Amino acid sequence: MPSEKGTFSSESPAQTPQTPDYSVHPDQSESLSLPPQQPKVKLQIPSANCQLPMATGLNPGDFIPYFRLHDQDGQLREVHTCAGSWTLLICLPQENRAMLSRLTILKSAWEHLHRRGLQVVAIAANPSAILKQFHQQYQLPFALWSDPENTVSRLLGSYDTNRQAIEPCCYTLTPNLRIQKQYPFRNSAAVIGQILADVPHPAPLPGQIITMHAPVLTVPDVLTLEQCQCLAQQWQSPNNSHSPQTIAPESAKSNTDIVLQEPMMAEVDYILGGTLFPEIEKVFGLKVTHREEYKISRYDTSERRAYKQQRANFERQLAHRRMALFLNLNDDYDGGGLNFPEYGNFVYKPIAGDAIIFPCSLMHQRLPVTLGHQLTMNSFFFGESEMRHRLEFTHDADTTFPTNQHRLLAASKIQLQGQENVRSRYSYDQQ
Repeated sequence: MPSEKGTFSSESPAQTPQTPDYSVHPDQSESLSLPPQQPKVKLQIPSANCQLPMATGLNPGDFIPYFRLHDQDGQLREVHTCAGSWTLLICLPQENRAMLSRLTILKSAWEHLHRRGLQVVAIAANPSAILKQFHQQYQLPFALWSDPENTVSRLLGSYDTNRQAIEPCCYTLTPNLRIQKQYPFRNSAAVIGQILADVPHPAPLPGQIITMHAPVLTVPDVLTLEQCQCLAQQWQSPNNSHSPQTIAPESAKSNTDIVLQEPMMAEVDYILGGTLFPEIEKVFGLKVTHREEYKISRYDTSERRAYKQQRANFERQLAHRRMALFLNLNDDYDGGGLNFPEYGNFVYKPIAGDAIIFPCSLMHQRLPVTLGHQLTMNSFFFGESEMRHRLEFTHDADTTFPTNQHRLLAASKIQLQGQENVRSRYSYDQQ
């Protein structure tokens, strides 16, 4: 019999414990020391000593790679099939008794999780044959995914390389398979109560009816508010010079912008490698490998009329541009936003930290700010084939825009140090 709720005694490990209390109490909060994990890069003021740290695991807000593993019956399971619903992903310890105690908690909580619409993906390093014994003996209502190489646990950062062991952890994944939150999974049922308190109830169908929508992508929480504030400070930094935006001679723009300095541009690349680039690849089929420089632009009430409608890649020297980035760093202003007149009069106005990604071939215009000021981060993304086109017309671009030569069309390779597996989420395989 179990010695207490959520724990397993050594006398009778095969029996299922009584249903634990999943309510969250202040004295039940988890405090497990996790293996060293690099937090999402915190943007710093550019300096000679600022370096881009290596990643040791994915972070909240990152898209999870589309991994595939075999379950206890040898059937291939693919995590991308979990999209559309909230998912509870668990990295189980390999030691039998420790794994069994967690499985017992999950089995007891199954009805609660199922009613909330949570799918369960339980991953263990044990081979499928061992997992099959567990699955049959304890009649588990969910599958066990075998990860004998600890590929997924290393990716998530729950594998302690010093101890050569997995620290049991739970991860909640949004319906779009982004990591929402990480929970240490101690030998206690309290974590289930915390998860149920954090995960929203599923929204019923049908939802809002949409009759027309521009072919654009809105991505929430690309940057945290702290990261937005840090980037906004760069516009006021004495290390940066502000100059009028004159990318095209005929442009009607009147904003002022600055170009991010290294190593901050590399830090932004690193962050977007987890929170944005995978979604661009999924939706638009573009594996982002290059980009132009990131610019911080400021718009205020000095220009009351809408900016000129334009497309961003119809000139030969700009034809390499595939996707445009429009990311708001603040939202305490009135007016502003983007309109795509070919698809109606809708205004797209993301909140701070959210991004709009759209094909550069779309006609678009910015609307004027009517109160306060707006700060945005902008850039253009493209891939290897577009980069070859860009190199063919380097001379044309430098001749057309001689005054902006220092800021034009940087051919910087995306630096996703330690997160190459995120960029390859659609080709990642587990044989």
